Amino acid sequence: MGEAKTLPVAARDGDLNAVRALLDSGVDINVKSDYGQTALNVAAMNGRKNVVELLLERGADVNEANYGGSQTALMVACSGGHKDVVDLLLDKGARVNYASSDGKTALISAIFGNKKEMVKLLLENGADPNPRYNFLNDFTALGWARHWARADRCSQEIIDLLINAGARN
Repeated sequence: MGEAKTLPVAARDGDLNAVRALLDSGVDINVKSDYGQTALNVAAMNGRKNVVELLLERGADVNEANYGGSQTALMVACSGGHKDVVDLLLDKGARVNYASSDGKTALISAIFGNKKEMVKLLLENGADPNPRYNFLNDFTALGWARHWARADRCSQEIIDLLINAGARN
């Protein structure tokens, strides 16, 4: 006999029927997994647009952060390059400039994922091109992009997008 799925696990798996059944049974839509992830965050992280849509329709908090406030659904969707999910989250009011306590934003997440299209989309939607993220090094978005470019983990195109948007070191 199989173990019942939790809401975050069903969302991660893209199991729309299980997500719907759990919500219908009264499960808290913003419940967090043992690892501090909401169903919306894991669905966004895995590009499960249909699950993200359902969760938002049912009242999931589009700006709820996981891991003690370190990442929102927008951040993890940007990191994974899930444009359709990012578009949906932005349309539903995701805060493009939400920053964790150490300064991580969706823009920084997109840079870390080397996702040029996400960087462009975020900047077009009002992302601050100059957030400071203090993780091991206290760099701006442009500083991180240049840092990762030295390791071939960030493209020159991202650096150019940032500079054209007014990013500074």
